[in-house]
Amino acid sequence: MRPRNFGDMYRKWKAKFDPDTIAARFDQVKDIAQERYEYAVSYVATVVDNVKALLNNLDVPAAQQGPYIALAERLVKYSFKHSGPTLQRLAAGLKAEFVAAYGLDPTVADEVIKLVIGSSPPY
Repeated sequence: MRPRNFGDMYRKWKAKFDPDTIAARFDQVKDIAQERYEYAVSYVATVVDNVKALLNNLDVPAAQQGPYIALAERLVKYSFKHSGPTLQRLAAGLKAEFVAAYGLDPTVADEVIKLVIGSSPPY
């Protein structure tokens, strides 16, 4: 069997993704997708609001809150798919990344992580 090339993959994609079929599939799951989207967006917005309140209580200047909010948003993203020790390890890795790359205060980062996932990761 010869290896697949771009032409083979394109022909398969063209045959498989007929616009009428795709439209019918999207119509079938539209309500479920909309519910999931609304839940996810409202959850992320709530977390961001809570993180902003936490950062204000910790006297983090507004101009320096962006990276902490980005950390929280990434943690929320991971929490939709992971939990337990896996989520703890991801949180530890994100903390290390954000502290090294963006100069976050590790203690404030721990507070953000606690707020988002309920506990700070073990190191």
